[in-house]
Amino acid sequence: MVKEIIYIHTSTGYLATHFFNSEQAYFKYDHDGNEKETNSEVDPDISFKEGLAADGTSTYTPRAVIVDYKSRFGSLSHINALQSGQEAVPEAMDPIWSGSVAEYRQAAIPQSSYHAKLDAGEDDLEDIEMEAVVSDDLTSKVRFWSDFSRVFFQPRGLLRIPDPGEWEREPAWQRGAERYKELDDDAAIMDNVFRLFAEECDQLQGLQISLDAPSMGAFTIQLLTQIRDEYAKLPILSFCSLSPFDPSRIELDETAACISALNDVLTLHELASLTSVTVPLQHPSTWKRGLWSSHINADFRKQYHSSAVLSAHIESATLPLRLKATMPSSSDIASYCAHLNWRGDTPFSALSGAFPLPVAPTDIPKYTYDFTHPTSLHKVYLDTESFITLLTLETFAQKDVFRGCNATERASTEKWISEAYPELRPPFHSMAYLDQPFPIPTSYPQFFKNLGPTGRPEKRSQRRVHSVPVYSSLQTTPRTAGLARSYAEFTDNVGRRGFGLMNDLNVEREFVKEVSETWWGWVGSYGGEEDKEDERGEDE
Repeated sequence: MVKEIIYIHTSTGYLATHFFNSEQAYFKYDHDGNEKETNSEVDPDISFKEGLAADGTSTYTPRAVIVDYKSRFGSLSHINALQSGQEAVPEAMDPIWSGSVAEYRQAAIPQSSYHAKLDAGEDDLEDIEMEAVVSDDLTSKVRFWSDFSRVFFQPRGLLRIPDPGEWEREPAWQRGAERYKELDDDAAIMDNVFRLFAEECDQLQGLQISLDAPSMGAFTIQLLTQIRDEYAKLPILSFCSLSPFDPSRIELDETAACISALNDVLTLHELASLTSVTVPLQHPSTWKRGLWSSHINADFRKQYHSSAVLSAHIESATLPLRLKATMPSSSDIASYCAHLNWRGDTPFSALSGAFPLPVAPTDIPKYTYDFTHPTSLHKVYLDTESFITLLTLETFAQKDVFRGCNATERASTEKWISEAYPELRPPFHSMAYLDQPFPIPTSYPQFFKNLGPTGRPEKRSQRRVHSVPVYSSLQTTPRTAGLARSYAEFTDNVGRRGFGLMNDLNVEREFVKEVSETWWGWVGSYGGEEDKEDERGEDE
């Protein structure tokens, strides 16, 4: 029996679009557009349900709820998302008012150039060796995340929030909760959206969520709280995008930065009790280039590029959740999260990986990047001796996924890992090797350097990359003690001196103190040393 996943994306439309485009790439279609076969490893029914397109043909749509501000949906219709790309225009009605009426209608957003090419049947690009013309065009012309979507969405799963006024600053914590109530009053999210998706599932294995903490943290917490009230034991795996602000380097009078950082702190704190495992993701502006990005000529300031990199690792790290039950590496969200948080007091895991996967196993550490733990936090909050100790401590749990490896590469990788990292052993460490590399559809940016069509190194290659071997990993590691400590100290500081900040966020001081104590507890859970309360100073 299929064990389905429902996906929720709040203010992470770019990430969702790349993710579902990758999932759709596993389908194979005939010349009439009918699905004829799927990849032998992936079970599409886990993430997709069958539906009808505008012309009556069968198509698959993601089991997805996407929440975002109205202006970010672009030309994607709320009413007819599955049937067309334009909003339905209401027919004229007999008005009660007998006088003249002046009607003002906002101009429709034109179709994206990429969708125009898809409609014109120019997507034979999958079978053509070509230059990076199409994706170059996308990079310069993507206006909204819907511009490069290759899938139809169920209309009920697209939830639009009114755009904030120009006078509004960074959203207060309570304002996020109010926005959820306003949308729920209008859309009845549980009754008309989530429950319908859940009832369509034969055996719902859980939720996979991605959210943006600064803009949608409090909103997502309210949504998950309501889901938890009715589905108390439902496994939930979440990926939380954080603000660009380092709490160790901002002052309390930097209001906007502090509000964003405190939204991060509060969101992660609440997610810990609402989800099975949460994976914090550092803002792309904090990423440090190195060997890991040597084959990627990406502009991380563009969401179209940065979300493509994150999506590749999230899709790969969670791919065992979508494999056919007959696959040896097949898993589900419940067992995945239970493995990562087997201790019960380590709710946060880390995402890392190499994209593309190096040919030589010994190069894997050099090309692996950690998207959860900025090195600066470790150096700031741990002295040299403690820092070295943490780096040499065994991980609590680790799940590695290697994609696109042939038999020879798999054997050499397994041999090297067993010799170089003997502490990585079952049951705390698991490895999945999948033949299927990460697919690169025409919607994906062609920002690769010196890679051939199959994602292998090829000097001065100008050919389009169709797939890439990838290594992605989810880890529960002592390194998170550094991250937890930075949030604990920042929250301490806010609780003692940030009265104006707490007022702006509309949160009580006692709540902030409670949050601080919890973060200090997590410092200890991950192997760091907790500060004594008297060493933190008295409340002012």
